[in-house]
Amino acid sequence: MKEFDILFLFKWIDRFFNGLFDAIIKFFGLRDIFLADIELTEGEEILHVTARHWLVLFGKLVLPFIVMVFFGVLAFYRGIGGSFLVIDGGSFQEVEVFFTQEMDIINRFIVGTIGLMFLLFAYSQWRAPGQQRYRQILLIIGSILALLLYFRLQGGQVFYIDPLEARPFDLINLVLIAIVIGGLLRIIYLFVDWANDQLVLTNKRVIREDEVVIIPKLIERKSQDQIEIDNIQSVKASSNTYVQNWFNYGTVTIQSASVGSDNLEFEAARNPGKMQSEINALVKALQGQESTSDYTQMIDKKVYNISPPKAESKPPEKILKGPPVLRRLLEENPVYDAGKGTYTWHPHWLFLLQALIGPFLLLSFGLIAIFVAFQINALTFGWMLVALVALLLIFVVWSIWQIEDYRNDKYILTPTNVVDIEKTPIGPENRLTASLEALQNVSFQTTFLGNWVGYGDVVLTTAGGGADFTFTRVPNPSEVVDIINTYRDEFKKGEKERSLNEMLTVLHHYHEAQKRHNELRIQNP
Repeated sequence: MKEFDILFLFKWIDRFFNGLFDAIIKFFGLRDIFLADIELTEGEEILHVTARHWLVLFGKLVLPFIVMVFFGVLAFYRGIGGSFLVIDGGSFQEVEVFFTQEMDIINRFIVGTIGLMFLLFAYSQWRAPGQQRYRQILLIIGSILALLLYFRLQGGQVFYIDPLEARPFDLINLVLIAIVIGGLLRIIYLFVDWANDQLVLTNKRVIREDEVVIIPKLIERKSQDQIEIDNIQSVKASSNTYVQNWFNYGTVTIQSASVGSDNLEFEAARNPGKMQSEINALVKALQGQESTSDYTQMIDKKVYNISPPKAESKPPEKILKGPPVLRRLLEENPVYDAGKGTYTWHPHWLFLLQALIGPFLLLSFGLIAIFVAFQINALTFGWMLVALVALLLIFVVWSIWQIEDYRNDKYILTPTNVVDIEKTPIGPENRLTASLEALQNVSFQTTFLGNWVGYGDVVLTTAGGGADFTFTRVPNPSEVVDIINTYRDEFKKGEKERSLNEMLTVLHHYHEAQKRHNELRIQNP
C-alpha cells in the first residue's frame, strides 16, 4: 500500500477552500465589481489576478465567529429558560460523607483537574522557581475549580433549565441578539474586504488593489498602487514558513528598476509562483515587442519620412461641473485644452463649500448679534447700518479670498510635465514641477466619504530622491491616474525616439550618399 502523503492532504484542503470561496465570490459577482473599478487605458487588458489566501480570512474570522457563537448559544440557552449556578430547593444541603453518590463523573473530573493543577504548581516551584505569574494563574484556576466542586457537592447545578423561566426577548437577550447580529455583520464585512484585496496583472502594468468595503459601490475606501511593466527589474515570490509552503501562498515582491522607487508587495498571495512566472513572461515578451515596433517606426519616420498616425489625446470622460449655485464661480473640473493637450484639475467643489463655511458663519452670527443689540437699544439705527455694512464688507472680502484661493490651487498635466501650483490670492506662489520621465509610480487613495462623493488623493512618486507630488482631493482620482499613465507612456516613446535621433541621422546621410554614388542596387521583382 502506498504511504499516505500528508502534503497531499494539505493540497486537497487548499483546493477545496479555494474552490469554495471562488464559488461564493463568483455567485455574488464580487470579483467583477472590484475589477470594474480599475481604469484601463486604451489597448490594456487584464491577464491574471491573484487574491489573498483563504487562511488570511480564517485568521480574521476566528474572533468574531467565537463571539457570535458564544453569545448566540447564550441567548438561545436563556431563551429556553436556562440559568446558571442554581441551588436545588433554594438552600444548601449538608454533605456528611465526602465521597458519596454525589461524586458523579463531572465532580470526579473536577477533582482530577484540581490534582493536575497542584502537580503543575509543585513542578513549577521545583524546576522553575522564577515563573511567579504562571503559578498565580494555576492557583486562580485551581481555586475556581475548588469553589465549583464545593458548589456542586452542596446540590448546586451549574446549568439548569426551567421552561417556566424562559425569557427569549427580555432586555438582556435583546442585547445578546444584537451582539450576534453585529458579529455576523463583522464576518460579512471581513469577507468582502478580503475578497477585494487583489494583485492584477495587465499587459501594461501590475496593480495592487486594496479596498475597505462596508457597502460595495456605496461606502468603501480605495487604495491603488501600480508599477509599469517596462519599469520592473525583478519579481520575487517567497513562502517563508512551513504553513505557507504547505498551502501554497506567500509574498509577491516586485522591484522597480528605478533608483529610489518603492517596491510593490502583496502579502499572503495565493499561488505566488504563478504570478511571478506570468509577470516575468510578460516582461520578456513586451521588451522584445516594444523594441522591434519602436525601432521600425523610428526608422520609417527618420529615414523614409513615413510618420505613423499620431494618437490624439482625448478629453476626460468625467467632467465635474459642481452644483448649479456654484457653476458661475467654478470652471469645469478638469479643464482640457485640446490645442496644447493639457489638463488642469482643481480640488473637488466640496472643499470650496468647506472654505466658505467660515464667512457664512460670521455673517449669520454677526447678523444675529447686530439684531439683538439693536433690540436692546445697545445700537442706534445709524450705528446698526454701519455695523451691517462693515459685516457685509468683511463677508464679501473673506468669501472672495476663499474662492480665489480655491481657484489658485491647480494640478496641471502637460505632454512633458506635471505641475502642482499652490498660490494665495495676493501672496506668494509655490510651484512644483517634474518631468514625466521622472515619474515612477502613480497611485490614488480615497476615504469612505471621498469614494461616495467622488474625490481622492493622487500620489505621484518621482525618481532620484526628488519631491513627490500629491494631487489632493481631486475629482475622479482613478481617471486622473489613467490620464497621467497615458501621457507618461507617450512621453517615454518620444524619449526613446529622441535618444536614437543622432544614430538615425547618420544612417540617413549615409543612405543619401549611397544614392549619390550609385552604390544602391535596386532589384526588379
